[in-house]
Amino acid sequence: MTAAELAWVTAITNLHKKIDKPFMVGSMTMTRAKMIELGNSLRACSRELRRIGSPGSRLQPVYAIVQQACRSYDKGARCLAKAASVSEAGGGTIVGTSEARTQRRSMDCGFAAQGNGSNTFGEAEAKASEITAQFP
Repeated sequence: MTAAELAWVTAITNLHKKIDKPFMVGSMTMTRAKMIELGNSLRACSRELRRIGSPGSRLQPVYAIVQQACRSYDKGARCLAKAASVSEAGGGTIVGTSEARTQRRSMDCGFAAQGNGSNTFGEAEAKASEITAQFP
């Protein structure tokens, strides 16, 4: 593996940790600002992947999996933005309203997409390790 390829793998691993970090707290108060913050964290994946760039041909299978993870994160960001848009500043909605239903569905969607994206990112990291082991 070249130094550039190893640096790319490290950048991808760090990106995964950075995106998932806000979701790994013991508890959080879901205010509108928190929903927006979490959505922005997820949205960073595609932007950061463009900044990091595409690796050499040897790591293209990993790149494809990371792109898939970013698509999941992008979906989660859209869902959390939708949840924030129907929430009061404190994160609440009025029980039984369409806003409450939209918020619940959107929050479920956002957290599910974050989990799916993180799992897919884990697959990418495993594939990177497999490729790295083949080319010491």
